[in-house]
Amino acid sequence: MAQLIDRDHERTLFGEILSEADEARLMTICVPRRIGKSSLLECFEYESQDFGLPVARVVISELDDRSPFGFSEYLVGLLQEHAFDFPTYDYYFGARADEDFTVFRRTLPTGQGEVRAGGATISNSVVANQLRDAYVADHQTIQQAPKKWTDAQEQMARERCALAFLEDLRAVTEQDRVLLLVDAYEDCPPTLARWIERRLLAKHVLADPPTGLTVIVAGRTGPELPPANARPVRALTSLSKWSDAHIRIFLERRGVSTDQLYVDMVRKGLHELDWSFEQLESWVALINPPAQ
Repeated sequence: MAQLIDRDHERTLFGEILSEADEARLMTICVPRRIGKSSLLECFEYESQDFGLPVARVVISELDDRSPFGFSEYLVGLLQEHAFDFPTYDYYFGARADEDFTVFRRTLPTGQGEVRAGGATISNSVVANQLRDAYVADHQTIQQAPKKWTDAQEQMARERCALAFLEDLRAVTEQDRVLLLVDAYEDCPPTLARWIERRLLAKHVLADPPTGLTVIVAGRTGPELPPANARPVRALTSLSKWSDAHIRIFLERRGVSTDQLYVDMVRKGLHELDWSFEQLESWVALINPPAQ
């Protein structure tokens, strides 16, 4: 973690948030260059152990499915390793896997609307409202379970699973604290970005009263948040710059001379030429190639 030679300010802020000395539950790290954001999140993941917090870290660029469903499925897997239960999600996910559309069948309310879930008819209920919100864009009335699973049904099932994840996550975080780290946010497709911003962040992290969910988002671009939130946000648009002492530590760890000439070269690269850490490592390899 050479990139963390000097990240004292960021780590202090992170510690204040986790210790609840700072009331913020969302930190965004939006820096356009590749200068150690991922390493910082890795450090946060490690240091969260000091607070006894279960942590889930997702790198958007590494997701096979960059949809709300894929994001939810990945996080459920991570959080279940911490012994958290997601019964509503498991119910709908199992129905989707079995292509049992009767679970998702519903009639859109017209005053006496109903929702069919697992064979039960629920009228004028919270569940009905949740389903209506999830599928407000779908104006068709499904009268019976289709004989063949179609793309439209698959999309509906995926959306319901993602909504179920949020329902279960709220139940979890009303009882326990959870840390979620989201890296490479710039790789979110628009649909996933909107879902994270409008559903996960706006309704679960920035709402009042808050739950026990804390989220750190890092990327070259950050989430678009409403101008007024019930909860404060800690937004970082730059990371700490290295002093000469930090540069010497870096060079020493790489087996490079710490003469002032090399210190000046690194300082110019980082502070004037906007080097990324990948470019810095490439420079090290040029002046100090590994032994064959």
